Amino acid sequence: MARDRTDLLGWAQPGARVAFVDDARPDVVEERTVARVTRSQVVTDDGAHWRRQSLQRSGPWAGALRVLSGIRGKSLAPLDHPEVARRRTPPLSGGVRPGVSTDAGPAGRTPPASRETAAGEATAGATAGAATAVDGTRTRTRRVVWVGEDDPHRVDTAVLTLDADSLRGSGTSRTDAYALSWTLVTGPGWVTRRLDVAVRGLTPQGAPWSRDLVLERGDDGRWRCDASAAGTLDAPPPGLPDPAVLDDAVDCDLGLCPATNTMPALRVGVLDADVAPTDLVMAWVEVPSLRVAADRQTYAGAVVDGRRVARYASDRYTVDLTLDADGVVTRYPGLARAVDVSGA
Repeated sequence: MARDRTDLLGWAQPGARVAFVDDARPDVVEERTVARVTRSQVVTDDGAHWRRQSLQRSGPWAGALRVLSGIRGKSLAPLDHPEVARRRTPPLSGGVRPGVSTDAGPAGRTPPASRETAAGEATAGATAGAATAVDGTRTRTRRVVWVGEDDPHRVDTAVLTLDADSLRGSGTSRTDAYALSWTLVTGPGWVTRRLDVAVRGLTPQGAPWSRDLVLERGDDGRWRCDASAAGTLDAPPPGLPDPAVLDDAVDCDLGLCPATNTMPALRVGVLDADVAPTDLVMAWVEVPSLRVAADRQTYAGAVVDGRRVARYASDRYTVDLTLDADGVVTRYPGLARAVDVSGA
């Protein structure tokens, strides 16, 4: 599609095939499709949201959308962009994304054998939690313990493994009323693929109750929700009747859990720049009921007292989240603060 020189974003039309380049793999060009375009964003078929404000007016990526993530950049450009032609090896063909093995598994993730090979080439003596070279990117394992500010008796833990643009993790939350455990896997662009949650508790009379939830987002952007309950809990039933209400969501948001704020914060790019408020829809999971609902939230990047923060807003409140260099929440005012963070 030839670019319209009077409108540098004329190439970003629904259904258009476009090119994605991540500086972590500068010689790999991935082909994507524009799913929809709003007044503020371009959304591609993998669920990634690109701010129209990120349009480059000069430099090698002029006319393309470009955002920073940590020390790297990511670019979305028309297929005929000269920078795409320079980097493309091999040419795009057959709808297969070059550089991604067809047997890589879900979301084009590297096969386990390749990861083991890469890990074996890492610097000897690397300790748990240290950065390890994997496919030219950096994988970090972070271990975090938060204590509740709203409930000092609540203790949350998480182990998060962060790749270039995805993460996986597991965690627990313990209170005087229940114990909760969760696992989370995202695909590229930190887009949620699966969240599993289990809660166990006792009624005031000592009778056990439980709630279980599996929330998945497919490659087609549709969500699936399986939920079950046993015992008596004075709360709404788990799950949701119509997963279609989540069609605009690419993130899950587990209630009272600071770990799930990392994905939208990294995608929007709040670590790197003053980012205008970006509207997102979350698959919000209420705790401990495990009721699921679509929840509209806003993320923005700002500097407060010399420190960069993620400015988070929902219908309930607005708060500035303190993040570390990996996007891990270290302070969620009114909810939780980190008391032990390792693997930075």
